[in-house]
Amino acid sequence: MIGGLRSAAGALAVTTALAACEGLQSHRSGSAAADSSSELTVDSTPVQPTSRRRIRRTIPQVPRPDADTSATTPDTTPPSQPPGPADLMMEDLHHLVRAQGQYFANVGSYARRFQQLGIQYLPHAGVHLAVLSASDEGWTGQATFDGWPGRSCVVAVGKVADRPATAAGKRLPANDGRPVCDSPPPGR
Repeated sequence: MIGGLRSAAGALAVTTALAACEGLQSHRSGSAAADSSSELTVDSTPVQPTSRRRIRRTIPQVPRPDADTSATTPDTTPPSQPPGPADLMMEDLHHLVRAQGQYFANVGSYARRFQQLGIQYLPHAGVHLAVLSASDEGWTGQATFDGWPGRSCVVAVGKVADRPATAAGKRLPANDGRPVCDSPPPGR
């Protein structure tokens, strides 16, 4: 009984699909085909599988972890340098730019104090951040480092009355949101 219901349901699904296809074909060929759509025929021509081309992929050979490749492959990577004070200050100022952007999106003005931002990170050890000025149209900020006395990095975003200058070199930020730093002291 269940097998008969399944085959009847399958036949009904095939008939419905064919009727839908026939309706599409009659829609394409005009009204003359619409009159002959009352008679359905099933094409029982078997479908031939299409040939598949094999694509050969070349997989690069990866040396085994225990293989000694130092004799055959020279190491051309430079030794990594720890980030300098300017790198740390610039990274923290980039975080400050993002935090001010989020604050502006939520409140509609820029934060006048660093503490208003509710920043989810801590500046690097020795880096001190400050919002120098802020309004509804722009803000300026500064970063200093304990081991770099008399030097700083500054940033400006939007319309500000005066762009800040770095402490030693009096460099001004040229682009919004892009910090600029003093040069490192001689001998570093």
